[in-house]
Amino acid sequence: MGKESGVEEEPAAAAAATTAAAATAAAAATAAAAAAFYLCACMQQLTESIKRQQLNSRLQLLQHEAVKV
Repeated sequence: MGKESGVEEEPAAAAAATTAAAATAAAAATAAAAAAFYLCACMQQLTESIKRQQLNSRLQLLQHEAVKV
């Protein structure tokens, strides 16, 4: 009977290991998705900041040209 119990425990242990691996993979995928979302938000902020800087530079140039006239 001890042998049978050991045989039954192996599939249960394998199932538990598979479940743990699947949970770990799901957690890693969630973390990767969160990182991608954060990176996308950072890139959008950077793009908007660059656009603002370009507009400010153009505005300063136009103001400087207006003073000359």
